[in-house]
Amino acid sequence: MENVKDGDEAIKDVVVLVIVKFEKYWVEYIVVLAFDATLDPRMKLETLAFLFEKNYPLTRELKFRKIKENYISFFFWIY
Repeated sequence: MENVKDGDEAIKDVVVLVIVKFEKYWVEYIVVLAFDATLDPRMKLETLAFLFEKNYPLTRELKFRKIKENYISFFFWIY
């Protein structure tokens, strides 16, 4: 990892494991946060698409599609 400057290899190994675990769960959690954000009337799906394009250029379509599917499932579940 380029951010780890410490000379101790054990610390570097632990940092790498923590970062990998964090990123694994963050991928799932970002969908929940985005879904919640779209329920706010001040934030629309277009804004979310723009933010995904800026922050996740390689996986933006997949993430956005997953949020739209969750959105549709949620509202059909209500009715």
